[in-house]
Amino acid sequence: MTDTKIASASTSQFALGSPNDLSTFLVPAFAFPSREPVSAFIESLKLSDDFSHQQFVNRIHGSENSRYAFDVDDGLNVGHLMAGGELIGRPVWSKRWNANAAKPEGMYNVALLVEGVRTYRSFSLPRGNKRKWLYRLHTGKRQCSVAFTKEDGNDYEPLARLKPLHVSARRSGCAAVYCRSERYDDEGKACGMTVRLILIEFRFRDARSDVEQSFKRTIVASRVAYSHRAREINEPSISDLSPHWQKVAYRARLIFESFCQPRDDEALSWTNDFLDQRRAFLQARSAASAGSSGSFINQIKAVDWQEALNSVHRPWQLKAVIDTHCNTRFDESVHRSDTNSSRVGRMLSQHECSDVRRQELRAMVTDFVEPMDELWSYSGD
Repeated sequence: MTDTKIASASTSQFALGSPNDLSTFLVPAFAFPSREPVSAFIESLKLSDDFSHQQFVNRIHGSENSRYAFDVDDGLNVGHLMAGGELIGRPVWSKRWNANAAKPEGMYNVALLVEGVRTYRSFSLPRGNKRKWLYRLHTGKRQCSVAFTKEDGNDYEPLARLKPLHVSARRSGCAAVYCRSERYDDEGKACGMTVRLILIEFRFRDARSDVEQSFKRTIVASRVAYSHRAREINEPSISDLSPHWQKVAYRARLIFESFCQPRDDEALSWTNDFLDQRRAFLQARSAASAGSSGSFINQIKAVDWQEALNSVHRPWQLKAVIDTHCNTRFDESVHRSDTNSSRVGRMLSQHECSDVRRQELRAMVTDFVEPMDELWSYSGD
C-alpha cells in the first residue's frame, strides 16, 4: 500500500474524531478504497462482539477525506506520553481483526498520523514546591511537536515545504515527539528549560489471515535535558541513535522551533498578571505595616466589609479585603471554623451588588486570591 497524505493546513486545528481533540497523533484505522462502504462498516461493528464497546467514527476534522474507520481511544496522545503512561521498550498491542474472520472487500489496516503541533495539559510541579500559585505556573496547556518518517528514513519532505500540520496514513514508521517547557523558581521567575524527546516505532502484524491481526507501538527511547538559566536550552543527546532516528528527532525539533512555544499565550498572560498583582499586594502590605495612612489596607480597616468590597478594583485589593474582613462571621457553624473557600463564597453571595459585579469579584478570586491562599481548603486538624 502506498503512503497517503490526506490533508495539510497552516494551523493546528486537525482533529481525529472530535474537533476538541488536539492531542492524539497516532491512531490505527480500517481503510477503504472509497467513502461509500465506511458508514455501513461502522454500523456493522456495533453488532460485533469484538467491537460493540468501541466508538468508531470516520470524521477527520479539517479534512474532507473520510474513507477511514477508527476509534480515537485506540490511539496515542501526547498527554499520555508526557505523563509517563508507557514504558520504554515495552510494546503496546491492540487487536485489529480475528484470525480467519471475513473482511469487507478492499479493507486494509493503516495508521492515521498527525504531524505538526499537538497540545496537552501539564500537571507537573517541581519537587518540594508547596505554594499553590507556583503549582499553577507549572500547570496548564502546553504545546509539543510530532514528526514521522519511514524506518529507512527516506521519506522526508524538503524543509522549505514544512507545514505546521498534516495528516497522513501509513502502515509502519517512526515518530518523534518533542517538547520544551519552562521551569520557575520560588519567585515565579523563569530559571531554565526542560526539553523532552520521545521516539516511537509502530507497525501492523497482519500478513497472515489465519493469525489475529494486531497493531504494535513501542517507545524506543525517551530523553530529557535540563538547563538552569532563563532562555538557555540544552538538547537531549541523540548521537548514539541511528541516522533515521536522529533525522526525525531533528525534524520534530524544527517544527517546535517554527510553530510552538514552551508556554501558551493564556498561561503567559495569567503568569504576568498574577506576578504584577502579587507584587502590588506585597507592597501594600509593607506600606500598611509601616503605618502609612494612605495605604489601601489601612483605609479598608476603617469601613465595614460591604463598603470595603465596593472599593475593590483590582485582584490584590480583593485579597486585602478578604484578609481583613472575611472571618468567623461568615462561618456556617459557630462550633467550627469553616474553610477560607467557604467563607469567601458566603461573603460574595451576601455582598449587595449586581450579578455582573459578583461575577467580576469571583473571577478575581479564581485568578489571584485562591492561588495566593495556602490554606484555601484547609478546615483544621
